[in-house]
Amino acid sequence: MSKMDVGPSTALGNQSRKSTAGKYAAIMMIVAFAAFAAFAQDESKEMRTLRLQLQAAQLQLDQASVQYSKADAHLKEAQELFKKGVYSKTELSAAEDDYNQSKLARDEAVNMLERTRLNFLNNALSVTLEKASLYLDAKGDKHAVFVVRNSSNVKRIIDEDGKYSQQEKAGLLTIENLRCRLLCGGTLIGRPFEYRLPNLALDQMKSIDFILQRDTDAVTVELAYGDTLVELPVYLEKEAKDDRLQVTAMQFSKDGEAGTQVAYTLELERFVDDDRKFSLGTLGLPSQVFTPVFSEINDQGGAAENVSSIRFNKGTTRKTIRLTIAMPKEIPKDMLNKKLSFQVTVLDQFSEQRLAAAMAKKQGLGLTARNLDSAAISYETLELVPRGRAELTVSATNLFLKVKMGEPITFEFELQNTGTVPLDQVRIYTTLPQGWSANVKPEKDIDLDVEAKKKVAAEAIPATDAVAGDYEIKIEAKTLHEGRDVASTPKIMRIQMEGRSNFLIGAILMILLIGMIVGVAVMTIKISRR
Repeated sequence: MSKMDVGPSTALGNQSRKSTAGKYAAIMMIVAFAAFAAFAQDESKEMRTLRLQLQAAQLQLDQASVQYSKADAHLKEAQELFKKGVYSKTELSAAEDDYNQSKLARDEAVNMLERTRLNFLNNALSVTLEKASLYLDAKGDKHAVFVVRNSSNVKRIIDEDGKYSQQEKAGLLTIENLRCRLLCGGTLIGRPFEYRLPNLALDQMKSIDFILQRDTDAVTVELAYGDTLVELPVYLEKEAKDDRLQVTAMQFSKDGEAGTQVAYTLELERFVDDDRKFSLGTLGLPSQVFTPVFSEINDQGGAAENVSSIRFNKGTTRKTIRLTIAMPKEIPKDMLNKKLSFQVTVLDQFSEQRLAAAMAKKQGLGLTARNLDSAAISYETLELVPRGRAELTVSATNLFLKVKMGEPITFEFELQNTGTVPLDQVRIYTTLPQGWSANVKPEKDIDLDVEAKKKVAAEAIPATDAVAGDYEIKIEAKTLHEGRDVASTPKIMRIQMEGRSNFLIGAILMILLIGMIVGVAVMTIKISRR
């Protein structure tokens, strides 16, 4: 009798496990039917796909829940039959295994449904870059400003049961911890390096402001939220808060020697695109000492010399100018070797009025960078360090000597300070032929004031094995001035050495020659008499 009771229960367990094997076929049939019905609706292909994925996950959960309920009922029945001695330990273990597997399948289906819903939310989240602009602040720093908007699609939230209100749906689409970075060529160029928005509600817009650490108009905006990372290459649109130019010097500090010229190259950039004329000038540069000249450099590298103003035509936002300062031959001593700061100004008619007002307010006192910034003046601060010209000259009235071998070789030359600063510890250097030596007086520690001259005497001593011929001696003067080498142009003394004269041999040869002439003459007379 007990065996007859066992049969139906065992068959129920087997049937439960077999039905589990066929659950996926049933799900696919239902999904196919749902897909057919979905095509009849006015939905996008993407939305139908999302809906089918969610329905498949829900059906899988329903199927797993049914199997779990059957396994749970079967386990309870098996436990009762085991207590009565009808079920063996093996049969009870099989029922427990079936229960555990069905419970695990149901939990996995729950997780799958939740992951599917979260994936739908992630796919629904979206950020749009509404604006990317470039502007110049009062300090002359370039800023890149971006306006981002939460453009998430609320239609992607599938809520067929009406579980969420519209407000709750909007809340689900709030983007949290939005991170924004600014790059150029893979390098972070924004300050701060990363900007974070704690939350961005649906359809909300917020501005993000970076200070550019590189002069560029083309950047890459990196947006990260959740598991999404978006890189957007953008061109920054110039935006003018006022018509103030950015003036940038390639090299803002230079030394200028007396009697020379110093040139600065400056880049001009506008943030307003219209036709406008700007005047060029300087502030803080003593006009009675220094003469500034402006040139406009074209795209081919040529320059329009001596201009006092430039024009920006519509469509042109960048120009290059050159400032050349003529250094006087005589620089006042109180200005030598001292840094002089001055400003190059680029002014339209309105900024000229603001500058005049600022200067009137200062009542003749110099304007500071703060005053110029307050008046929204376009300028760049440059530095000039006037230096005296250090120059030496070696000269001689005669640079060619003709001497006999064994005669002393002496000559003189003159050393002069032809610069604008005193020089000290000047030394004479001579480059001699192999084996020669020289005595120079004075040779070293020569001090020369401006335009001072010094006579220098020199004696060259040939080598003991010197032979007749042509020789050269190079003469130059050198010293140091403020850590820099100062050297004269080398002078070359050319020396022609002749062999010694032998008067005795010359006389004998002369007598022999005369004797030969006389002998020829006598012989000629005798022959003619015959």
